[in-house]
Amino acid sequence: MIELALKTDEVMTGHRFEGEIRWSSDAATRVIAAAEWQAVAFHGTKRGVGRATAYVPKRGENHGAFPVRMLIPHEGPMSYEGEVIQIRWSLWVRIERAGPDEFAKVDFRVVPRKLGS
Repeated sequence: MIELALKTDEVMTGHRFEGEIRWSSDAATRVIAAAEWQAVAFHGTKRGVGRATAYVPKRGENHGAFPVRMLIPHEGPMSYEGEVIQIRWSLWVRIERAGPDEFAKVDFRVVPRKLGS
């Protein structure tokens, strides 16, 4: 089980987004969180990772929570929904374990940085 909670669903380029990850899983070896972007266009899909972090549970630990705070790159890319191309950002969380891995994601928007912020 993975629960994701972001403080806001919109963040400016060059700024940090914050949230909390709550997880529960038997035999978890690592919990990975990554801010990823995906661009979809006529010619296919491209993906990239803005930032990522990992948490390694102690032996026998089968649940927990930890804060996540990641910087969105200054160069973006920014979120966009158009007819020809869409660019979307998500926080992906993966629990690595002995059996099948568990995944969860929550979407957020990346917008241009405002002058003076």
